[in-house]
Amino acid sequence: MIFFPSLPAQFLKQDFSMAPLSKRLLICFTVVFLSLATTISAQETTESVSISTELQSAKTDQEVLSILMVPLTSEELAVVANAWQGIVHAQMDKIANINLKILTASATEIDALRTQLSTMTTEQFALQRKYQSVLKAWGRKGGPLKTWRAMRII
Repeated sequence: MIFFPSLPAQFLKQDFSMAPLSKRLLICFTVVFLSLATTISAQETTESVSISTELQSAKTDQEVLSILMVPLTSEELAVVANAWQGIVHAQMDKIANINLKILTASATEIDALRTQLSTMTTEQFALQRKYQSVLKAWGRKGGPLKTWRAMRII
């Protein structure tokens, strides 16, 4: 016997072997419906949030990014914020590596590295502005205050 905790105990104890056909069909339909509803509900809760790649691209224009974030929920913006945190972090790693190369570079290499550093720093500021706009949008949509405030500090 299949046990459904939501069904009353009296219902489960009944002997349906002699029940009319319509009653048996109704019971079978109810059991099938409940099992399908449980399966669908489980699938909905385990689905991951799917976000457009344009929202997670460093090449996306600031204005376009702002427009694309309007329909997103707080949960979706959390995914976007995590992606942007990764983008900003990766850029900061590149800048740190160039700074390390400058420490050990010869006089002829230093100028090229400083030019590269200047370009990357300018890109970093643009990425940081986009990241901050994502965090602000998430905060406006009800993102956890402590989480998004902590993410602002990079």
